[in-house]
Amino acid sequence: MDVILIVMQVILLIGVGALVIHGQRMKKQLSKMKEYQELKAEMKKDLQEEGKQIATRLQQEIQYRFQMLTDEQKTEMSERQSAANQELQRIGGRVTEETERRIEEKTQQLLDRFNVYIEEEEREINAWLTHVQQEDNRAKKVDILESAINKHPSSRKLVEGYIAAIQPLTQATNDRIRKSAIERMQRTLRVFLDHCQAEDFTYAFDQLDASLKLGNNYMNEVEGKRADHLNATLKKLESYMNKLDKNGSLSEADIEEIEKLDSALDRSFLAQDEAQKKRYEVISKKLMDYFTNQAPSEQEKRSYNFKALQAIKQAHESFLSHEKEAKKGTNIQKYSRLLGGWDMDRFYPATQVYYQSVYSDIFSKLEAQVKPEFTKMIMNSDQQTVG
Repeated sequence: MDVILIVMQVILLIGVGALVIHGQRMKKQLSKMKEYQELKAEMKKDLQEEGKQIATRLQQEIQYRFQMLTDEQKTEMSERQSAANQELQRIGGRVTEETERRIEEKTQQLLDRFNVYIEEEEREINAWLTHVQQEDNRAKKVDILESAINKHPSSRKLVEGYIAAIQPLTQATNDRIRKSAIERMQRTLRVFLDHCQAEDFTYAFDQLDASLKLGNNYMNEVEGKRADHLNATLKKLESYMNKLDKNGSLSEADIEEIEKLDSALDRSFLAQDEAQKKRYEVISKKLMDYFTNQAPSEQEKRSYNFKALQAIKQAHESFLSHEKEAKKGTNIQKYSRLLGGWDMDRFYPATQVYYQSVYSDIFSKLEAQVKPEFTKMIMNSDQQTVG
């Protein structure tokens, strides 16, 4: 009987240990209620397997001891073995029932807690939506909904409200507002896609994809507008070049208009289009030739402007010939010496336009770290003189 008691104690300890182990496992794994049935079946299977292993080890121990006993002892031991087997089955059944009861109890507790959490989250989401409905300003509606989605990133209800609120802003006539709205919508929908429920994944993916296409369409429109504006500006400049070819000269009003058009050029976009860049180079060359060969009226002013034109031309041609090295700062002193120190008040309007055109072209091509030093050198240059 001592052996049986010991065996029973071992079984009870193992059973309790198994309960503790499975209880811990259940606490970790039972994050979603859909996994409950699988977890329960797995625990029963594990417990039954452990019971079988215990019974096997007990059988082996009893058989070993049985072989060492006398016939009389073997008979007594056989009876004890039978009784132990019956007791083992009874205890195993009791442990299984207790395990199932505890699993059911813990599961119900988790279900209750989960339901409380869901109800609380639903109340919070509805409170956010009520707040949005009370707000008249569309931009503030969007701000409120973005805050709500940051707190409840898996809520489809909030996202649907957000899309409805921000959609008109993505179609705004103001490019800045439109661009900002599209970018914000893309970021928010990316958050929703990363946190949505499985049943909402297709919806989340489609909404994000639609916002990305909207962004691409916007960028294409912007690029189209920039291209149209650049083309229109070049056409106006070319019309003045045609006038110059026809009349051989430009009026002061013409020169002022050319200066405005040249200043308004989108140079960063121009640099990306080789065909348009070549058009502008043709225009610039004609202007340079005209301003270089233009006959001034006063001797001193004429000499001053002629010297300036030569220096400007030399700086521009030298820079273009060594553009790759020059834009990194090589020979920057030379260009600052040629372009610096000129008195703009003594320039003819045509000279001013030519100077500003060349200076802008060189400055736009310099690397960012070179520009401050170049500007400083220009400002500190000695005054240019004639003679």
